[in-house]
Amino acid sequence: MKAEKCVAGCDLHRDFVSVAFLSLRGELLAEKRYPVTLRGMAALALDLAALGCRRLAVESVGHFWPHFLYTLQKLYREACGRRLAALLVNPLSTRGFGKKTDALDARRIARLLLAGNLIASNIPPTLEAMLFKLLCRLRHRLAQDRAKAANRLRKLLAVLGYRPRRLSGKLLRALGRVVGGEPLRSAFEEEGLKPPRGLESLDAAARAMLSSLLSLYAQLSGELARLDAAIAEQAAELYGGHYWLLLTVPGVGPLLAAIILAETVDARRFPSARHYKSYCGLAPKLRESGGKARLGRCGFGNPVLRWAFYMAAVNAVRGDPELRAFYERLLARGKPRRVALVAVAGKLARRCWAVLRSGEPYRCR
Repeated sequence: MKAEKCVAGCDLHRDFVSVAFLSLRGELLAEKRYPVTLRGMAALALDLAALGCRRLAVESVGHFWPHFLYTLQKLYREACGRRLAALLVNPLSTRGFGKKTDALDARRIARLLLAGNLIASNIPPTLEAMLFKLLCRLRHRLAQDRAKAANRLRKLLAVLGYRPRRLSGKLLRALGRVVGGEPLRSAFEEEGLKPPRGLESLDAAARAMLSSLLSLYAQLSGELARLDAAIAEQAAELYGGHYWLLLTVPGVGPLLAAIILAETVDARRFPSARHYKSYCGLAPKLRESGGKARLGRCGFGNPVLRWAFYMAAVNAVRGDPELRAFYERLLARGKPRRVALVAVAGKLARRCWAVLRSGEPYRCR
């Protein structure tokens, strides 16, 4: 097997990439600029193979890096039959650069890679896994959009003098019938609801807003249902046994299991459950001032995983006796409901890490 002779640092842009090649002694071998096209990336792959380059670091730039990185790895494998160890550089590694030019940035990235001082971002191993991760994040975003639409609908109803406890399916259908021109009383009574006061006479503006928000909410709900089915199907194909293992953890359903796997990528990279809990943004942060200490919310961590485990905690306290008892103890000590649920989410993160590392299903104590 051909020995490694150099490393490469890349400063990626939309249309081109500046690459610096360094020998293992730190000497600059070459600096080149390649167009970000199939032909340009093929030329880069051939140069990497010819120079004996086995490691490459790419600065994270918007949404340009996935196509560049995965395509380059494929072309490199076709060129020399070996795997290119490509690292995506965390912006924390490069934000301290002073004078910034494309060539200087590429050279600095290569030197940091050679010295082992780069902070690498964790990325899925294949383009298919990356696309699945984006699919899960799209679902998360659309769920947030639907929540915003629901809040706008509640606000409009409050302005009109109606404050329902929740937006049930029956209520949404009744409001849709009212917007469609059906009398208020008959529309609500046929859905088994008490006709509200304040909606007897809707003017043109209120009717237009109500119709728009109901349509937006229904459309987003339909898209979420389609995405849920696609995510569940692809998760079983991509992750196989790991997907079914997570379903044995109380509170973790098909959707949350898929999101957890997509965002975690590989649980083996975390040396302990505490490390994984911290990565999920569920480890409390210690704040000290004037001799007083208190625990607060961690400002770092993966926000999607934090949300996923929080939702799993909401489900788990209803069906898991151990977590329910833990949750009630925290409430009895005066902890707010959300703080107690975050603590439960931290326990669920540790359980999921243990299940993924051991390969054994979760067993209740």
